[in-house]
Amino acid sequence: APCSQAPAPITDPFRAPARGLACRAAALAASELPSPASGQSVAHSVASARRSGGTMSMGRPPHRPELRVDPEDGVPRSYDDVVKRYRAQYSEDQIKRYWDFEMILYEGATMRNVTNDPFLTHAQQAANVEELANVQQDPFLSERRHMAPDMAKGHDPTVDPTKDPFFLHSGVQSYGQTQGYSQGQTQGYSQGGPYGTMDGMPHEGRREKFANSMRGAQRHWTESFYRLLGPGDPARDVRSRSILIGVPWFMFMWVLVLWLVLQHFSDPATLGLTAIAILVPLGMMFSWYYGRRGGPVSYMSLGALCVFAAMGGTIAGQFGWERYWRQLWWTQTGFRGPASAETPGMAMSDYAVVDFWDAVSESTNNDTRVDFMKSAGYQDDDFYCVAPILSPSSSEAGLVRVNFWAVGINCCERYGSFTCDHSREWNAGAGVVVLGEGFPCPSCNVEKFRAAVTKAESVHGLVSADGARFVRWVKDAGSLQARMMIHSTAYIVLCSILGGAYFSILGWLSWYYGLFIEPSDDKALLTATESALRERGIAVDGPSVLETMVPDTAMACPPR
Repeated sequence: APCSQAPAPITDPFRAPARGLACRAAALAASELPSPASGQSVAHSVASARRSGGTMSMGRPPHRPELRVDPEDGVPRSYDDVVKRYRAQYSEDQIKRYWDFEMILYEGATMRNVTNDPFLTHAQQAANVEELANVQQDPFLSERRHMAPDMAKGHDPTVDPTKDPFFLHSGVQSYGQTQGYSQGQTQGYSQGGPYGTMDGMPHEGRREKFANSMRGAQRHWTESFYRLLGPGDPARDVRSRSILIGVPWFMFMWVLVLWLVLQHFSDPATLGLTAIAILVPLGMMFSWYYGRRGGPVSYMSLGALCVFAAMGGTIAGQFGWERYWRQLWWTQTGFRGPASAETPGMAMSDYAVVDFWDAVSESTNNDTRVDFMKSAGYQDDDFYCVAPILSPSSSEAGLVRVNFWAVGINCCERYGSFTCDHSREWNAGAGVVVLGEGFPCPSCNVEKFRAAVTKAESVHGLVSADGARFVRWVKDAGSLQARMMIHSTAYIVLCSILGGAYFSILGWLSWYYGLFIEPSDDKALLTATESALRERGIAVDGPSVLETMVPDTAMACPPR
């Protein structure tokens, strides 16, 4: 840009040195060289001057030393003054670099001393005093709007401030923003823009500028991340990345569903399909080992990821089956029927829900209740609680036989105070059978609950009947089953998210580094490079750009 269009130092106090040097060189050439003759260029005149020994003195104005602002104290100095001031501390080369790259051209007394006043505090105070005087004389700034219509560009000048003192209908901003505008003139804001804008840019433009800066920061983060990882494989493409991430994740979810759903219907089918899910990827790995190549990805990488996925799905499926889904399937397929405290537990071995509640009498059968005073808790980090389910007739017998035990965790003390589930509610009378005598899963804490039963028998004189059932005493068995269904479904969703993240990382790293990738020829490499260019937003349309750069003979090279 021409020197006359260069930004003032007040708006650009740290402009690029190269631009300042170019402007000063142009100014020096214009001041020391005579006007070229008709038909001659400035370069021709410069060349003529050089050929003549550089003694172009005709029409030459008197020489004036160039002044530049010293950042140390903000005082304008000539080059000779700078040399005299700093020659005792620095070498001539250092002073020359300081003059060329750190000192800016002095453009007159209107320049602000940003060294002694970096935030232009004095200029702001002067503007504030002037603005305050204007406000005291004209509180609605009506004179300003008439005297400076260009500053109120875009606003309605016909609004009466006595009727609309806050300019709510005209779009004129409040005094605080007007004051900010006057300060903005001092701090480098655009003087031609409307109130409430910076650099003549509306709010939408500022938001776009901020979004661009955020995208630039994101690009910087991405570039740093890629530099940390290294160059990677130059032949990678988007399709192979999708395969290396999507196929192992699908394999993981498929095996997981086998163990959570199909196992309920057939254990052999679950084992057989899991074995197939592992053997097929192993076959892909062996075929790669024996020289089989094909497709956009390596059989070795894809096969290894699928083997890990199948094994991970098996482990996650077995854990989810024992922890959530086995009990859920039992509540869906087991029987449901009435019973009382005197009903033998062995007779209810295939029941999932035992109904002690009689809807007709709105009470439990034979007044069956949880006897929380005869409970016991076995402590092993947690309290594993059991309480007998008795009726008045069974509790008055000489030998109190217990056919049903209510169970829970951390809802009792060593003796008594049993508060598990709805055991203290008068209208509770449903017992959801705990499968396998374990809680919260069929195989969890079985021995600890048996120890609690033994403790209750010894302390309270009870006898646990053969085949006694462990149940959870609740008001509504359906609500408990719904919670089980939610927990089981949430487990699948959680496994899907974690598995997707895990195999996304493994698949992406395998794709990025091109593990076990061997390009078959140069044309395949060029194709992969074009895909990488498209991924980075570089258009590759029509004939291959790389083919135009590589001779046809290079495209026909034999395989490596």
